[in-house]
Amino acid sequence: MHCLLAAVLIVASVPAAIFAQDNRVVQPVSKCEAGSAPRAQAVNHGGAASPSQPIEGTMAASGKASADDDSDAVKAAWEEVIRTIPDKEGDRMHVVNRRKLDWFLGFLEGRARVRSPKWWAESLVSAEANRRDDIYFYFSGDDTYHDAGLDSVVAPPDTTLSKMDGKIILRVNKDSVAVPRYLFFAEWDDNGKLPSNTGVSAVFNKSRCYVAVHYLTGDYPLACIDRSTSKVLWTTSVAGAREFSIGGMAHQCVTVTLQDDRVVVFGCSGGGINAEGFLADNGTSVFRFSSYHSERDSRAASPPAPGKRK
Repeated sequence: MHCLLAAVLIVASVPAAIFAQDNRVVQPVSKCEAGSAPRAQAVNHGGAASPSQPIEGTMAASGKASADDDSDAVKAAWEEVIRTIPDKEGDRMHVVNRRKLDWFLGFLEGRARVRSPKWWAESLVSAEANRRDDIYFYFSGDDTYHDAGLDSVVAPPDTTLSKMDGKIILRVNKDSVAVPRYLFFAEWDDNGKLPSNTGVSAVFNKSRCYVAVHYLTGDYPLACIDRSTSKVLWTTSVAGAREFSIGGMAHQCVTVTLQDDRVVVFGCSGGGINAEGFLADNGTSVFRFSSYHSERDSRAASPPAPGKRK
């Protein structure tokens, strides 16, 4: 009897975390403010991989994760979400498992070491689907973008465009820089105006501006511009998403952020959602997530050179 009582006392004194080790969970995320600390660092639902438990095929946790490792890990985690969606279309839209979406958001932020904008996080966890390969994300373009002040270009509320001495001036709050016309696909417009349905999103630091210029759907360029000379230092391509129409009008919104030594771009078109990180110094990709990406949707893998048409 004394032995049995001792065993019970020993078991009761063992920390609960030991028993929960194989069933770790993260609290559902209801809000995601840009600039907040990353959420979960370790989550596990039914065998889904976590940042502390690398997905098979990626580097060991003790190794330094490369761009491919992080991208593959995030892609595999997204597959965990997709597997909760029926293969075949039903009579009504399927609401994607919210707990699984919250888990994925925490995984993405922990593994890629990023902080997502509030609107983007809310779009991600709003996902519904007709079937496994037909997923939609909802957001309000009216709340995210506004008329930028030049032709038909739209931009975040703190961003405006204007013309001065024949140059396009991009302004975010009190910061400004001259942006080459070719980044706005201006060669495609024979009327001398920037094409309609063009969006722009940018962020500044002391010496550079990082600007993404996108169309309704598809891939789009991200450029780094020297603030003192307005020279484009590098350009790269961001994986956009497929078309999604509301009342006959397609939408895509993008937010460019600076996080440590990286430029992290978040985008959503309703028919797809994406996030991608690049080294701020040279534009090298450090991770990529896209819920839907096809070469058919590519519109501007790299912007045309001045005076040339694509």
